[in-house]
Amino acid sequence: MKQMKNTLAALLVLAVLAAGFAWLAQDDRVSKPMHTNGDVVGPDLHESAQDYQARTQETLDQAPADEPGYALIAFRQPMDAEAAGKTLESLKRVNAIVPANAAPIPLPEPTEGVSRGQVLEREWARVGLEPPAQIEALMVYDTGDALRALATSPDVFSIEVLAPDAAWGRFGIRPPARAGLPSVP
Repeated sequence: MKQMKNTLAALLVLAVLAAGFAWLAQDDRVSKPMHTNGDVVGPDLHESAQDYQARTQETLDQAPADEPGYALIAFRQPMDAEAAGKTLESLKRVNAIVPANAAPIPLPEPTEGVSRGQVLEREWARVGLEPPAQIEALMVYDTGDALRALATSPDVFSIEVLAPDAAWGRFGIRPPARAGLPSVP
């Protein structure tokens, strides 16, 4: 009798596991794009460069003066790592390189003993992209005032700022190059 109960219990557990596996196997997450569960920076699919620039200017104007937030910076033309590093030297943090046709490349910061340009070049090469680095866009973290000061640089095409409560890794990043940026004069 005890053996029969153990057998029934084992069969019941197997049936529950099989039903759970069958239910999970019907999940359709991999056959279609997942919905974005949060903020997204970068141009919309059919957004022109000029419309994108106007939209990003609004986010920059609304960024809190003394509260840091993440921002996507697009350059007018691709820049080498040293020039990009010098342009962004005043910023608190540079989080990632945003290449045109690859996933964002996270950057280790703070760095000691090396320039931002050296870090950008090293990380570009580390992921196997052809040197020299041609940086079109970067994700950064700083206050609205610091970002507005950077926006006056002739090298910067646009700065799109997320809300201060945005958390790294919880928002999507669309490369500006997909909208014909940053090669727009």
